[in-house]
Amino acid sequence: MYQLSDVRVYTYRQRLGYVIRVPMVHRKIFTVLRLIAITLLVSREQFLYIEVRDSVLCLDRARQYYFTSTEDELLNCKLAEPCHYVCTHQRTLLSTLTTESCAVTML
Repeated sequence: MYQLSDVRVYTYRQRLGYVIRVPMVHRKIFTVLRLIAITLLVSREQFLYIEVRDSVLCLDRARQYYFTSTEDELLNCKLAEPCHYVCTHQRTLLSTLTTESCAVTML
């Protein structure tokens, strides 16, 4: 647990203080997928290009909830064990049942 916690130490008016931030963790496990832009041939002279705003898609195992992220946001995650990261929740958790996403629909 100490590897996941952040400790901040400071002094103020000759007093030593500290703040220990311990992340709250829930049981949802998300698979991290990197999104790449795809060029599709529409006709002989036209192509369709799908631009990807957030290059990372995090999708739960049941494919019921997801959120998008960026590569930079993933750099702030901490390694809990090999191939398992703990990240600060910064984005809204979306439902595949109520919110349409092309990337999620294609998967």
